Amino acid sequence: MNRTIAMLANYGYVRQLETTIKSILMHNVNINFYVFNSDIPQDWFELINQNISYIGSRIIDKKINPSSLSQEHVSQEHITPIAYARFFI
Repeated sequence: MNRTIAMLANYGYVRQLETTIKSILMHNVNINFYVFNSDIPQDWFELINQNISYIGSRIIDKKINPSSLSQEHVSQEHITPIAYARFFI
């Protein structure tokens, strides 16, 4: 049985994302991670997937269009565009 985890990150937090994924996979298998992002390179996903495919897990790249996160779509100034993107999840 596969389980699904949705996450949101940008390239500036890719190391923290890796740490979270490694921590989850330390005690779990058959996990599908959906990583919503606008700027993480496809190469990163390919490399990680090569390393976790043997345990039945995978990371799926879900790109978010940066223009859909522009401040014009956010009605409150204290909400950053990347925080607004959490609503996509």
